[in-house]
Amino acid sequence: MIAPARPPLLRLRRRALSLAELLVVLAIIALVTVIAIPTVTGHMERARIASAQADCRALAQAQDACAAIHGFYVPLQVLDDLPGDSVLNNDADRIGLEANILLIDPLIRPTDQQGNQPTLSGASNNGRVLDMRDNWAGPFIDFRRATNTPNPQSQGDQRNDFPLDPWGQPYRFFSPIGVIGTGAGQEAIDDPENLSSTSFGDGALTTVEDHFDRYAVMSTGRDTRFDDQLTLIEGDDIVHLFSVVGFETGSLVRFPF
Repeated sequence: MIAPARPPLLRLRRRALSLAELLVVLAIIALVTVIAIPTVTGHMERARIASAQADCRALAQAQDACAAIHGFYVPLQVLDDLPGDSVLNNDADRIGLEANILLIDPLIRPTDQQGNQPTLSGASNNGRVLDMRDNWAGPFIDFRRATNTPNPQSQGDQRNDFPLDPWGQPYRFFSPIGVIGTGAGQEAIDDPENLSSTSFGDGALTTVEDHFDRYAVMSTGRDTRFDDQLTLIEGDDIVHLFSVVGFETGSLVRFPF
């Protein structure tokens, strides 16, 4: 027996109901998405901030370890150098191949050594410098680099291995009088791939940018820009202060949100 055909009006009602159900499902998905995306993004941003804080602390601890053994702070990109001066397999990232890198004595006020810093050179007449080159105890840390390869192809490019923060920008090293490295300022961090140790990481003490009461390692944070110390609530720089006897190390985070 052939079943009677459904009336056209009933078929239209069922189709309308199915369409309404589909729209309800899509609305629920959209609502969940609107709620979930900011939550996930917030968690990711907090994870980046926590990672940057940990990196700043680790770089500061590596500087203190280097100073405890060799008596000097070094530009951040030197902290992961290997001992010796071998260029085997293009392994140019070694302490013995450094040239024109300035060292910082944490026991001397920056203003007293500015313009008269010892150079990490085999021709130095400073016994501590020569001992540092010959008996380098590093690497003191391992980090994500600005260069694409762990072993740069030439000695001229060997120093472009600056440590990068979670937002892809180089960490900066500060003395109590200003940023360390003559290639200071925003223009020096806009293109990490093209940074050069002859400026950005030469270790020179300057009076440029922020001033802290101690040595500091800093990430420029989510906005990748240097922030004004006087407007902390508008900034997101992440700073780890260290190296003053009698003070504990600590971190400062400038939140824009």
